[in-house]
Amino acid sequence: MLVWFFMAGMGFLAFGTFARWAVKTTGRMPAQIGGYLLAAGVPMTIIQPVSGGVLLTAIGVLALRAARHDPAAKPGA
Repeated sequence: MLVWFFMAGMGFLAFGTFARWAVKTTGRMPAQIGGYLLAAGVPMTIIQPVSGGVLLTAIGVLALRAARHDPAAKPGA
């Protein structure tokens, strides 16, 4: 079981590294990152509510919000 936690951790590290690279390169968060995090977090929350799935779902929602944010838009416009 420990191997699965290790492999999942490496996968989430890859998500984070890719998201950071994409934001630095394009200035935007890719929406796919939020979708993948939600696709992992929602079933995890349904199967085992007392787990990290709730946090993963919240991070996925925040990533989708960041993907919709337009950095070129002026505040209050």
